[in-house]
Amino acid sequence: MSSLRDLIDDGRVHVVDGAMGTALYGKGMFVNVCYDELNLTHAELVKEVHEGYVRAGAEIIETNTFGANPVKLSSYGLEERTAAINTAAASLARDVAGKKVCVAGAIGPLGIRIEPWGPTSHDEAEEYFRHQVRGLLEGGVDGFCLETFSDLDELHAAYRAVRSLSDLPVIAQMTIDESGQTAYGTDAEHIAAALTEFGSDVVGLNCSVGPAIMLEGIERMAEVAERPLTAQPNAGLPRVVGDRKIYLSSPEYMANYAQRLIRAGARFVGGCCGTTHEHIKAISDLVATTQPRQASVVVAKHDVAAAAEVEPVPLAERSEWGRKLAAGEFVTNVELIPPKGWQSDALVAHARALAEAGVDAVSILDGPRAQSRMGNRNGRALHVPRPQHAGDAQRLAGRRGSGAQKPAPDNRRSAAHGTVSGFHRSVRHRLDRANQRRVPSQSRARPRWRVARRPDPIRGRRRAQSDHCRHGP
Repeated sequence: MSSLRDLIDDGRVHVVDGAMGTALYGKGMFVNVCYDELNLTHAELVKEVHEGYVRAGAEIIETNTFGANPVKLSSYGLEERTAAINTAAASLARDVAGKKVCVAGAIGPLGIRIEPWGPTSHDEAEEYFRHQVRGLLEGGVDGFCLETFSDLDELHAAYRAVRSLSDLPVIAQMTIDESGQTAYGTDAEHIAAALTEFGSDVVGLNCSVGPAIMLEGIERMAEVAERPLTAQPNAGLPRVVGDRKIYLSSPEYMANYAQRLIRAGARFVGGCCGTTHEHIKAISDLVATTQPRQASVVVAKHDVAAAAEVEPVPLAERSEWGRKLAAGEFVTNVELIPPKGWQSDALVAHARALAEAGVDAVSILDGPRAQSRMGNRNGRALHVPRPQHAGDAQRLAGRRGSGAQKPAPDNRRSAAHGTVSGFHRSVRHRLDRANQRRVPSQSRARPRWRVARRPDPIRGRRRAQSDHCRHGP
């Protein structure tokens, strides 16, 4: 079994589960009940939700404990059962996960403001979170997911509560609005920097107003983040349909944005409010098709200095290319067009001929239909057709390497000068006329052809009758 720490360190993309509340609501639970208490009263129902996400392909499932802290449970008179609810939730998820899926203990905000925005101190908030962390640890979680926070200080208090009791991995997620900032005005770059400074193992965003806004936030976080990124967006904003609030974003829509989030840098993708098993299944299928075959290599951003006893090799001694650059000499590079098929013999022959002609390097275009990007003459791109055989390439390299252009008085050559290929003739023609003044071609007037038509007696009779009707007898 791979631990949550292994998933964080392997450099691959992993799928997290979706919404718990949406699934429970879809199974008939009313919104005025305590969903966290269902871990004790409707354990089988909660397990069904977990099992659905595991079947959908989730590699990490979160416990049903988003609001299972003493402050929120006090609204239902359940603050004394905080530890029991969290322990039961973690045990249910652990039973479903088995040895193939990781369990993350979900911890949400307290629902009250802490200082300086409210009367609750940082130490009090940390103690509230500590009650929840104890229960999750007793239930056997593999790590923690601090999610949907708007206040960095409150998330920091939750992180300190976890670290005071455990060294398990922590996934830290904030939520932003349409402006790309939290409700307290914190932007995505600051979020990434702060969560990294706290010591979070994975940083990112969840919830918010939909995947489009989150994509912009993840792109901004990727520019400064030094930890793996996570993204769990809502399925858009809910719409009132009849007497219910429905999330209208389809699984295909969410999978499309999951792909864009992965390209932006997210390594942990899932869903939040409004996402169901179908959404996670679509995301899981997408990840399976885009998953890299090998783990990516993490490169440190700080400069790596060579050992003190190792002296750097001078540029002139590194290669022939380096020698010319150090001496201030010109270097020659020729672009070659790759073959359309899998046979590369002609391409290798062209490269070998260019090397014998003194060309320093060759570069291969992206594809047979790629456009040349090198070469510029008096501000105009110089197009060089593909050589037809190695001899043409060698003659072309010799002409370009000589640095001098000899204009030919006539494009035609007699048989005494030998056979000239169409490639060589077209190149010489273009090179010789490169400095000549271009004369705009004169537009030729097109003659207006008139086709003699035979008279149509029927049409003529209809026209006469029409004129008679318009003008009268």
